[in-house]
Amino acid sequence: MEKSKRAILCAALVIVSLALVISMALVAASPSLSLTPNEGPSGTIVTISGSGFTAGTYRVYFDKNGNSKYNFGEPYTTVIVTTGAFTTALTIPSVASGTYYIRAGLSPAPYTAVASTPFTVKTIGNLLEEIKGKLDTLPGQFGNVYYVDQNNGNDTTGDGLTPETALKTITAADALCTDYHNDVIVFKGKTTSGTHTATESVITKKGVKLLGSAYFRGMAGFADATLVWHHTASAQDATNYPTYMVGVQIKADGVEIAGIRFYNPDATQKQFALGFMDTTGGGRYFSVHDCSFQGQTAGTADRTSGIIVIGVEGGHIYNNFFYCNEIAIEIKGGSVRYASKIIVEKNVIQGSKYGVYLSGGSTVENSIIDNDFVGKDQYGYTMTNGILIVAGANSNYFARNMFGTTDAATAITNGGTSNMFIENYDAAAGGTKLNP
Repeated sequence: MEKSKRAILCAALVIVSLALVISMALVAASPSLSLTPNEGPSGTIVTISGSGFTAGTYRVYFDKNGNSKYNFGEPYTTVIVTTGAFTTALTIPSVASGTYYIRAGLSPAPYTAVASTPFTVKTIGNLLEEIKGKLDTLPGQFGNVYYVDQNNGNDTTGDGLTPETALKTITAADALCTDYHNDVIVFKGKTTSGTHTATESVITKKGVKLLGSAYFRGMAGFADATLVWHHTASAQDATNYPTYMVGVQIKADGVEIAGIRFYNPDATQKQFALGFMDTTGGGRYFSVHDCSFQGQTAGTADRTSGIIVIGVEGGHIYNNFFYCNEIAIEIKGGSVRYASKIIVEKNVIQGSKYGVYLSGGSTVENSIIDNDFVGKDQYGYTMTNGILIVAGANSNYFARNMFGTTDAATAITNGGTSNMFIENYDAAAGGTKLNP
């Protein structure tokens, strides 16, 4: 009898073990989807990874109506699975905010879902509220926060305190800021060229931070952090910028600008996106980083440029992308003081006529280091000089800059004196060391 009990117990244990193994195998084999990212506005490109799928042809689709089946007009992609896993991508369509599902259905139609995972669609307003929430959780780092909406803001009726009551211009937000209070202007721009800014924007308060949503959300934020600028001649500050018009003028010390895409779709005047000029002790000790400066049309003499620095001591321009500019970055001495101690590093400059232009007038002790100059012909632009140095630009430091041109002679043109060059290379002949 005891042996019979033991046999029955062993048999039961074997059955339970087999059931567990079968259950685990079934669970492991269940198809699943994961998304990167799993939330964002319409237009977001989502990477979709699938695992545990049996071999076959699947339709991966964005389920607009939530019926777990593919319907005509819903965005989709087709994948052929052979090893159980796949990776593909979809662009989120224009839909109302809310939670939707991305599904995978086995062919043929109606492609009933065998695996689904949620994606949360958020409007720009939702995202700005999240940014506000993040700012509110950082006590001591920021002062007051003011919102600017270049499309829907209103300088007359708005107070700038919420995304819904945003101001329209940077100038209006600056007027509400306080010197050295770490106040923040959160900028929401245009997604298309639209109507251009009619007047130059100005920042006059010290220590202000002008931040686009790309500052908080990485490259994806550029879609709604585009400052479209293009002025008429009547808007020019002829006193401080007699030759060029400037999209945003910085007339205060300690200003930080980050996460904004500056875009000028036209080029009917000589214009810079950003201008720093020290005439009365302002514009010094600035930083510009993680921004994009994009021009467009090349003209005979009227072209779009990036950043101009005149007579400023102390500044940092880093981790920016310059594309199709007449001049990406210009540094020159001013009537009040030298242009000095400006650090330009780790920028990518592509398809621009002049990369970094040290245009004289006592431009000294600046450091141009670790930049990449891509000499690509684009929109009528051909790189004339990666770095152009004229008389009066002396005792500057150039190190580890790389030039993607085929003519080493024009990668760096040195017209100054006592400038130092260390480990700069041009692509000509597979890599030519430059010591002009």
